[in-house]
Amino acid sequence: MKKIKVILIIVILILLTGCSDYRELSDMAIASSIGIDIKDGMYEITTQVLNTSMKSSENTSSSSPEIIVYHSNGKTIHEALRNLVLESPKKLYAGHLETVVVSNKIAKEDISEIFDLFLRDAEVSKDFKILVSKDAKVSDIMSLITPYETIPAENISSSIEYSSKEQGHISDITFDKFVSNVLQTGVDAVIPAITIKENSTINEEINPEIRLVIVNKLGIFKNTKYLTNLTESASLGYNLIYGDIVSNVISFKCDKNTYSSVELLKKSSKLTYDINTNTVNIDVFIKSAISELNCNIDIKKESEIKKVEQKLTDSIKSIMNDLIDEAKEYNESDFLGIGKYIYQNNYIYYKNNKDNIKDMIKSMKRNIKIKTEIIQKGIIKEGDEKY
Repeated sequence: MKKIKVILIIVILILLTGCSDYRELSDMAIASSIGIDIKDGMYEITTQVLNTSMKSSENTSSSSPEIIVYHSNGKTIHEALRNLVLESPKKLYAGHLETVVVSNKIAKEDISEIFDLFLRDAEVSKDFKILVSKDAKVSDIMSLITPYETIPAENISSSIEYSSKEQGHISDITFDKFVSNVLQTGVDAVIPAITIKENSTINEEINPEIRLVIVNKLGIFKNTKYLTNLTESASLGYNLIYGDIVSNVISFKCDKNTYSSVELLKKSSKLTYDINTNTVNIDVFIKSAISELNCNIDIKKESEIKKVEQKLTDSIKSIMNDLIDEAKEYNESDFLGIGKYIYQNNYIYYKNNKDNIKDMIKSMKRNIKIKTEIIQKGIIKEGDEKY
């Protein structure tokens, strides 16, 4: 059972390539994740490769790693990948790639070369997740052993999928979606930012190498150049508008030192822009359930529930204000898609003013409308009603 995921991947690949190709497949280094960095003018590639030598539990030690990490470098990314053969005698196969991590140093220069590399390679599936490293070295991220999943790339991929829907600070961005966003008129792309959590060793005695990675912010781009990361609050605001959040816990202040929280059950949102008043309009409607109540209120009274809804409204409005503040601060990037909205709704105006979009974002006003409704009030003290 320990090697089941690796074995399943190999079986699937055999079925796809045909039995006659098994010998050739067994000679391949199946990459699950690739990290790309640059140092002293040379590209540094770190690759997590599935350990396909684990053919059975009888002839393989239970302590054998399910991935092997290789390092290579070259004057171009393609050359660095080809130089992998200097460490691994097997040809790299990227058809089952889970994640690609790009250093912020490369991303700030331009990632168009990475674009071209993966778009030109028909063997590479384009649905892998792409991330930018915030401050950790890419090689350090790629060399980590992560908890829960024995294949680190799967751990990161699963974390992104879960967090985008249940936590809300990031978006699940695949490479093909990122490319599509970059190529769209009037909007700039975002991707999750990854780093290593400080002092996150799970159990120093058992394995000091097991560490936690964090993916909790969005990196914003201008065309194919990475600019910076949004804060967690602004990232959540972005995803409340554009993300796939299906459930999320939002806290709000009761008083100076006390907080309560609700769980988001349903949301609808819309962003529009008024060219006449240079105003961005954000409308958010949220239905939620009380998940933790520390406020001194009587939830049997509708008037008291209205107070909770107002506090929640104020909290979400603050999140949206953080988002607009950062959109104005980092106006080189139109990650909110102001230009896209104008392009789709008033092409003539866009054509005549597209070079002024960043100035419009810098000076734009805001009109934020938040409506919240608590539809589940939870269970109150014994002897009281259940809501």
